[in-house]
This record gives sequence, structure tokens and C-alpha cells, in this order.
Amino acid sequence: MLSRSDVKTTMLRASGTLYQMRDDKLVSNLYNAELVNKTSKALPFEIVPEDASAKIQYIQKEHKLEYGGTVKLTFFVLMPQDAVKQFKTEMKFKLLSNGKVIDRFKTTFIAPPNN
Repeated sequence: MLSRSDVKTTMLRASGTLYQMRDDKLVSNLYNAELVNKTSKALPFEIVPEDASAKIQYIQKEHKLEYGGTVKLTFFVLMPQDAVKQFKTEMKFKLLSNGKVIDRFKTTFIAPPNN
């Protein structure tokens, strides 16, 4: 039997953007994400990077995905410059609802490597 996730998540780096070096020795990438609720109920949610050194800074934050609804988010993913080992790094994320993983997805984080 095949299982499908309750939410379809698409996360892409914002077109036309590279990375930003910040004064606090962090590097950031700007992302757009779209979440589609495939269940018959509203879901509270949270996006969590699997890499503990990565943080999310929302430009617009939503906490709830309505029944059959779609949410569009824009946010930065921040990494310490000294944690960047290569120019393109695959980053994995979990979508949590009530403490349970309801989707997993990945994207690419770009930044100059720490030499």
C-alpha cells in the first residue's frame, strides 16, 4: 500500500537571487514555499530545518493551513558562514503538525564555502 503525505510542499530559492552575507557572520538565501493541504481538516504547521545550525527568518509567517487550502510563504534560511563547506549544499526540511512529521522536502542552499 502506498502512502501519500497530507501536505504537498514546494520550496524554491527566490528567482534572481543568490546569497546575502550578513554582518552577524551569517549567510542567507531567500525562498518561496507553497503548501497545499490534501486533508479534510485544518492543520497547524511549522517548517523545521534538519540541520540544527540553520534557522528560518520569515518575511510573512503563517501558522495554519486551512482545509483544502494553500499557503504561500516567503522566508530566509540563515546559516553560520563557518558551517558552509561547499558552494551548493542540499538542505532538508521537515513540515511538522502537532509535533508529527507530515512532509519532508529539500532544496539547495548556496553560499561561498568557508575556507
